Amino acid sequence: LEEFQAGRATIEMQISNQSYRYKHDRRLTSRYHLRDGPHKEATSLTILNPDQIVTVIKVQGNWAYVEVMPYQSEPLLQGWVYRGGLAPF
Repeated sequence: LEEFQAGRATIEMQISNQSYRYKHDRRLTSRYHLRDGPHKEATSLTILNPDQIVTVIKVQGNWAYVEVMPYQSEPLLQGWVYRGGLAPF
């Protein structure tokens, strides 16, 4: 019984984590710079394409700190994007 309950708790946690992540996934509405700080003068790390998927980690004013869903062989990136360019699916 304890093994069953532990397994169930693990599955429930995985479902919860997936739901949390889905709620915070957004797509970009246009091309935006991924920056190293939450302001327009911050260094651009890369330019993100329209409809690229990002996960919002935290928000500061008009900026969101995001994790970029990489394409096939690209590394995972994190940085700041302007919140006005984020839309739900």
